[in-house]
Amino acid sequence: MYLVAGATLTAAKAVQSTMFDVSICWDGGRHHAHKAHAAGFCYVADCVLCILQLKRSGPGQKGRPKVGYLDLDLHHGDGVAEAFTSRSPEENDSEDSMAREKVSLSNVLTLSIHHHASGFYPHSTLGGLTKPTTTDPFSLSIPLDRGTSARTYARTWTIIERVLGAFFRWDEQTEDDDSPAYLVVQCGVDGLAGDPYAVWNWDIDIENEGSLGWCVQKVMQWVGAREKHLKVIFLGGGGYNSPNAARAWAYLTSIITGQPLSVQDDIPDHGGFLQYAPSFVLDVPAGNMPDENTEKNLAEIERNYDILIGRIRRAQSA
Repeated sequence: MYLVAGATLTAAKAVQSTMFDVSICWDGGRHHAHKAHAAGFCYVADCVLCILQLKRSGPGQKGRPKVGYLDLDLHHGDGVAEAFTSRSPEENDSEDSMAREKVSLSNVLTLSIHHHASGFYPHSTLGGLTKPTTTDPFSLSIPLDRGTSARTYARTWTIIERVLGAFFRWDEQTEDDDSPAYLVVQCGVDGLAGDPYAVWNWDIDIENEGSLGWCVQKVMQWVGAREKHLKVIFLGGGGYNSPNAARAWAYLTSIITGQPLSVQDDIPDHGGFLQYAPSFVLDVPAGNMPDENTEKNLAEIERNYDILIGRIRRAQSA
């Protein structure tokens, strides 16, 4: 417990210094742990501890830090969402909430992209599609259907970029560049093809638009474009096919460090070599599962987020 929490906090403190723009803790990402109890194989709320650490101004920093949390795990990041939402799980959103809107500026935004269905863990009331009338537009959820593939993620990524752009005010000409901006990215790999959950059909190849590797590359492009005004912590998460989890996190590390490997690179000879049969290469390719995300459902997500992004932008500019 102390090792996981300590490693994630060390990653957070590293980017708070002037030495690092990016840090990695693949053993972190325990996003189901709650304040008072463990849940879903998560016995320490290291994601929450990381965000709380980043909310504090680091040495020599000016302004109020902003922290975004992006969860790419198959499962909803319920522990993190509940830690920072101002919305009660029992609360019923209504159109009146926008009519009387007085959403205050927030310095934490959580966005989870995940599978959500009746009976599917973690059964969170915050895991459904966020309504445009929510009283907390800084606690966001995008549920995707079975078979989610790179194609669906490529389309969803536009929403992710717009949400974070509104939160960090990337789309505005502002003079408050001294305010620290941090993004915590939870890279659970249980949505990859071959995972025992067998719910999604995601892959890792950076050349495939919408893959996990492609998404991580996009995050690194944000870091490069903002020249020390955005710092990122990458955490691990779920992943129950151990050889594929090792493949994925090794491959993502190569992307983050700017030296991307080829997915066709051979696995080096070592004690666990036989576990990488039958391909013995780095790739985790997509399978043949159909992507059940429909045009109707994706269009509904886009409509909801058009409104939510406007609300975030207004709150952050107030």
